[in-house]
Amino acid sequence: MDGGDSAVRRRGSSNRRVSSDRHHKRISTISSRNDTEFEAIWGLSKYEENELLVKFRSQVEESLGRALSPRFDDYYLRRFLRARQHDLKKAMEMFLAHLEWRKEFGADTILEDFLFHERESFLALYPQGYHKVDRLGRPIYIQHLGQINMKALKNITTIDRMIRYHVQEYERAIKYIFPACSRAKGMHISQTLAILDLKGVGLRHLSGEVKTILSTITGIDQANYPETLGKTLIINAPAVFRAIWTIVKPMLDPRTQAKIEVCPSNYMSVLTKWVDVESIPSYLGGKSTGSLIDDVGPWNDPELIHEIDDEWEGKHAVVDEDTYQHNESVPVQIEEEEDEDHEFHDVMVRRDSSVSTMATAYLSADEESEEVSGGALSPLHQVPIIERVKGLEGQVPALEHAMSRDIPKDGPRPSSLIGQGTLVARVAALEQAVSILTETQESLIVAHKTNQSTLKRGAGPACCAIQ
Repeated sequence: MDGGDSAVRRRGSSNRRVSSDRHHKRISTISSRNDTEFEAIWGLSKYEENELLVKFRSQVEESLGRALSPRFDDYYLRRFLRARQHDLKKAMEMFLAHLEWRKEFGADTILEDFLFHERESFLALYPQGYHKVDRLGRPIYIQHLGQINMKALKNITTIDRMIRYHVQEYERAIKYIFPACSRAKGMHISQTLAILDLKGVGLRHLSGEVKTILSTITGIDQANYPETLGKTLIINAPAVFRAIWTIVKPMLDPRTQAKIEVCPSNYMSVLTKWVDVESIPSYLGGKSTGSLIDDVGPWNDPELIHEIDDEWEGKHAVVDEDTYQHNESVPVQIEEEEDEDHEFHDVMVRRDSSVSTMATAYLSADEESEEVSGGALSPLHQVPIIERVKGLEGQVPALEHAMSRDIPKDGPRPSSLIGQGTLVARVAALEQAVSILTETQESLIVAHKTNQSTLKRGAGPACCAIQ
């Protein structure tokens, strides 16, 4: 019996070793194939790119005379390196120009200090935005170019504000959308899948102000957000576009050609290769009922956003770029396919004292707030920021109703400002709404005191004080 059992154990052990060997051989084959494909695309190995990335960071920091802030991690720098075909000199020129542009444009703080309050009206006249993710976990960006109504757009906003909103969305993608998608998928995500709808596109889109704004946006994207577009699927392309594309396509390098696909009239057969039908909007033939205004995707999951906020709360809320020291001991990671416990930047930089005062004044109604010794409210960071924002937003309608007759008629209603856009935009909108309510309340207090003073003097009600 013992001898038989021993033989069975040896056979079982041998089978496990064979199974394990096959598994490792399969993984090795996949890895080898990926390395071969990488070299075919980029003309160098991943290891060689790694070495160039280290040199790239070193040369940039030497040129600046300081270490880069955590915002510019290895994934960020790699996009510029690849955009210039791994030419260090050209990549460095591009990146340094990008840093200068960020400073001049105000890109570092655009999520905090730019409020695009006309967002819904803008999207109704130029439909575009993020909507769920594709099969690879990448956020889907849909744009309906043929529906641009420039004349109507000029009545609600300006070209400068449209461009700033475009940049703000890119910054939101880098700081929130890509990190949220990465966490949801369990691997690093840094590119989008774009669906470009050309239905209705005509000569008016190729000239005048439409051409100007599209050219400006394209220039900004190419210079400052390279390698963020993974795939573009063009649907409803008119015959003239197809003819032009047939001529232009052979002039493009294979990598660019692979990124762009002009779909046939029955585009769903192509879309569903890349996107689950449940993630395609119903108006395009899918089963998703959400709209572009709804901004549906993992980046609106409070738990994921809370994780991203928490991870950077104490370490990167405020960074002095002149003193920040890059950790040279951290190895460079470039694999897209591997799980990442990647650190993402906190976009919620502490706002000014007026926001803190406003939040403290209204936080008492938030069920998740806690008390500390002496009955004081706990520090704001102990309550998830999305919950604080929702709690405060929930109080605005009642306060507005109580003062509805006295709120200035020539300005926006507080409740119309809240609950839209990014988390940071919602905080800014909440600040504006509370400011309106506070000013109204102060006016009522002044009027009440004036009325009481008049009554004390025996002159009758304030409305009758003037004889």
